[in-house]
Amino acid sequence: MARRWTPVHGTVCECEDFDAEVDAKAVYNAMKGLGTDEQTIYGILARRSYAQRQEIAEVYKTCHGSDIVEDISSEISGTLEMVLHALLTPPALYDARELNWAMAGAGTNESCLIEILATRTNEQIKALVEAYETEFEEKLEEKIDSDIDGNLQRFLIALLQGNRDEDGDVDMDKVEDDARALLSASELKWGTDETEFISVLCLRNDRHLWRVFDEYKEISGKDIEETIADEMSGTLEEAMLAVVKSIKKTPAYFARKIREAIQGVGTDERTLLRIIVCRSEIDLQTIKEVFEEEYEESLRSVIEGDVGGDFLSTLLLLCGEE
Repeated sequence: MARRWTPVHGTVCECEDFDAEVDAKAVYNAMKGLGTDEQTIYGILARRSYAQRQEIAEVYKTCHGSDIVEDISSEISGTLEMVLHALLTPPALYDARELNWAMAGAGTNESCLIEILATRTNEQIKALVEAYETEFEEKLEEKIDSDIDGNLQRFLIALLQGNRDEDGDVDMDKVEDDARALLSASELKWGTDETEFISVLCLRNDRHLWRVFDEYKEISGKDIEETIADEMSGTLEEAMLAVVKSIKKTPAYFARKIREAIQGVGTDERTLLRIIVCRSEIDLQTIKEVFEEEYEESLRSVIEGDVGGDFLSTLLLLCGEE
């Protein structure tokens, strides 16, 4: 059965009475002299859209001859510094830096790579690829190739091409072909042909894939997620499920990621921050609604139970919670 597009809403929008010069001056004065007025800084930046924050940064440098990010780093540290940097970093560069962080050092944070590459549009992927090469003087594909191996490597590199059809057309003959191809590559085969899954999941548009998932269940009697869980394992399973779940209902995917970030011992503050910042102007309001529906508690109450201080206050502002 065809699904309707889920209406999505962000929590951060453009400030109507915005004045970049007034904001830049207020941020500067909050860091001038002894002590720092952190509340003024995050109170301004968390209530402005990304485009408006960029205007503030430009006016700040023009009026005061210094970089707003560098000045913030000289006055503020810890998680508050991290969230303020995220707010002032261009989205593509922020994604690029997060990907680089995920592959730095001895280990690799595959979950971060999966979350970003599985949920960005073609345009966003191409922009982050360019930003990565400019920032780190290395091709992102080559970095992933050297850091990841096996089928996960192939899947992530396929996603990295940003070649998914985005025109929204649905060809029912192709839908049936794709569903049967996935069934032949899994349930009807000894072993699994991961290549078929990679091809379909990385090339087809969302509406087409919705139909494929319905057709697959019709002919196999199983949800596609169930088949992936049965046929795949480890991070490849995680990556393919991320694509399927984000296509079926993107806000639900991110609600689940937030839930995972705050469960267990310690809080994954970096993931929590990344999702809230990146989705604040896209669908964070919808994520909040889905979160409460799925887990029977508000996102606010969960965040308040896991983080505190100015970091908490900034995240709540970004979530539209005054």
